[in-house]
Amino acid sequence: MILLLGLAAWAAEPSTLQRISELSWSRADALNLAAQIPGSDPETRAAAARALGRLRSTDALVVLDDLRSDPDLSVQIAVADALGWTPGGEVVVRRWLAELGTPGLDRTGAASMRYGALVRALGERGAQQDVPILIGALREPWPVGAIAARAVGTLAARGIAGSSDALPALISRLRGPDPRIVADVAWAVGAVGLSDAGPAELGVVWARLQRGTTPTVQARLLRAIWPHLSPEARDELFLEAATDTSREVRVAVLSSLRPGDVPGDVVGTFLADPDPWIRYATLSALSRDASPEASSVLTRHAREADAWEAAEALSALGLSVESRALDPQQPPPVRAALVALLGELPLLIHLAIDDGEPMVRAAAAQAVLDHPDAAVAEGRSLLSADDPTVRRIGVRLIARGSPSTVAGILLPHLRAEVHHAVQAEALEALIRIAGDGVIPKDRVLQTLLMRAGSSPSGPTRRAGGALADAVGVPWQPPPAPDQIEVPLVRGGSATVASGPPDVSRVRRIRGARITTDQGVFLVELEPDVAPLAVATFAGLAKVGFYDQQVFFEVEPGAYAKTGCPRGDGTGGPGFSVPLEISSLPFKAGTVGLVRSPGADVGGSQWFVATGDLPQQTGNSTRFGRVVQGMYVVERLQPGSRILSVQIERLPEPAPSGASPGPGPGAPR
Repeated sequence: MILLLGLAAWAAEPSTLQRISELSWSRADALNLAAQIPGSDPETRAAAARALGRLRSTDALVVLDDLRSDPDLSVQIAVADALGWTPGGEVVVRRWLAELGTPGLDRTGAASMRYGALVRALGERGAQQDVPILIGALREPWPVGAIAARAVGTLAARGIAGSSDALPALISRLRGPDPRIVADVAWAVGAVGLSDAGPAELGVVWARLQRGTTPTVQARLLRAIWPHLSPEARDELFLEAATDTSREVRVAVLSSLRPGDVPGDVVGTFLADPDPWIRYATLSALSRDASPEASSVLTRHAREADAWEAAEALSALGLSVESRALDPQQPPPVRAALVALLGELPLLIHLAIDDGEPMVRAAAAQAVLDHPDAAVAEGRSLLSADDPTVRRIGVRLIARGSPSTVAGILLPHLRAEVHHAVQAEALEALIRIAGDGVIPKDRVLQTLLMRAGSSPSGPTRRAGGALADAVGVPWQPPPAPDQIEVPLVRGGSATVASGPPDVSRVRRIRGARITTDQGVFLVELEPDVAPLAVATFAGLAKVGFYDQQVFFEVEPGAYAKTGCPRGDGTGGPGFSVPLEISSLPFKAGTVGLVRSPGADVGGSQWFVATGDLPQQTGNSTRFGRVVQGMYVVERLQPGSRILSVQIERLPEPAPSGASPGPGPGAPR
């Protein structure tokens, strides 16, 4: 199926793909995308179906329902995936499954691929009534059986009632011989939980755990069964973890520990492990333990460890030392951890506005936002900051005020605001009060809307349009700029494209060589899957945007995040990239865009998965995978630094009639 989807994107006419790319970038409505379908080839129809699904709009349902009768398999699979991303798509999926007939054990080839895509869609959009369908699909061989297991787990992760009804069928499949299905079943068992399991079912899980399997399956089953084990069994597993060579299993034990399971000073011995995954999992375990022994270990580690681990230990202790928080000689991660725990509002506001470290300013502003006494007055103070992250948090505080107060503060502020993220935040706050009649339809409003329309940021432009609709004023935005200045960590800025890329040029992008202070790893980029994300990543890399950036968040066995010029996860390039979700899995080594909270956009921040992340499939943009140097990725820890990112491209085609010359190679 992956091959079919890839061929669909690569074989379509460049002009048509370019049009779909431009429409996707601008978040065009379903009507504009549907207009690309009549008379087009199968590849274009499949690309249009996926673009319709990425809108997550009910307006796309009619077109997708019509497309499911398409004779081409790649189009049908694209439609099934798109229905899984579209509100209300589950109704069409149920009807389609009913037409295909009762699940059987003899689906092969095209029938298996189509059926698997529909089962996956039910996991994304289904409800309790769909659990019996998924139980039936669990009996199918690979790949449908594995897809069904993930679909059940996805239902459980979404909090759908009745997901536990599939637990007996899941546990039955744990006995099966196919390791490809067992791995997905183990994840689903963990997502569903074993609260409703009887002694016999718990025995099956324990037996599978004990008789040996892959480290990934062991780790998943261990997390699921840990709360149901006797103290003696937990002690046995903890002692085994102390000598187990599998880091996945050791991390699973440490992440499963509950207060009282193992003395804090014993858990603390893992802090001497050379593996950063083990150390961070240990810090997390100690943070859940309020015993004096655990506190003593954390206090000692906060004095002895490097800045990032010390910050984790201080956060776990929950005690802020004001003198150390204010000391500019302390490392920024330590200061940020301590500042986040301060309780004095005037001091926090002072730090948010005037401190010299972006990480500290962001931590102080967030602490103001979380403070129980913070109100509009504090938000107004934060609006005076030079730091856009601080101003954005100030907008959130002001939005808590009365409609007249919100309008009275934010409308004048927007006249001078230049940062896209703050503009979008303020516009969204104004949209929420637009129905109260406090926003005057005057020239000031028209000017603000025109500025929003000319922003390189998609969310800002869309917020401007939504505000115009909510207030009831005509609005014709100017064309968005196609270039923007981005900040560089080493100082200064560079100009990059901020509009839809040339698809024919994106096709020639092949990979990235990423050099870090831990070593080099190579990424195969996927322009056929996510051309907008690949083009943006390559464009930023070309101007050195990622050079000297740190991995600001590392979750053992899950991901390592980078791409923030501030180094704290709150920064970006100044423009946004629409999500290009797909049905491709997020397994260890997958590279994806960090999704902005609550928005269908990404930016410059990206992550490498260091474990299986099925919850990201259909929710985040996958745009590459590590093909060499995964051991380097697994050495990354918070504060690890990128030295350079070099993009590999195919040579430009020689002009007609000219003799071919050497290709340009990497653009850097």
